[in-house]
Amino acid sequence: MPSPIYSSDAYKGFQKYFNQVVSEAMKKAIATAREEDIEKFTNDAFKEFCMLYGGISVYIPLLKVERDSARCRLIAKEFNGKNHLELAKKYGVTIQTIYKTLERARKRKNA
Repeated sequence: MPSPIYSSDAYKGFQKYFNQVVSEAMKKAIATAREEDIEKFTNDAFKEFCMLYGGISVYIPLLKVERDSARCRLIAKEFNGKNHLELAKKYGVTIQTIYKTLERARKRKNA
């Protein structure tokens, strides 16, 4: 098991180790595919992370930037000049957010 990471690379280290532990545990769980094995896998993975990161603060990002960027691209692509309200409803945002999104998309396109 890797040693705890206390540097600015904590997120990258956490993500790499998380992927490794979950991947290994998934292979074991899928091979047997029993409910009790899956529960054991999740408990074991959680215990590993507690042992590695217990007692320290770990920031786990929401990945909001990636989600918002994808949404922005879709809104700009689907905008037909008249469907502000339709897009606002579809993406669960305000009409003002649609206007701001389209304005940012225009600025990026013209840059």
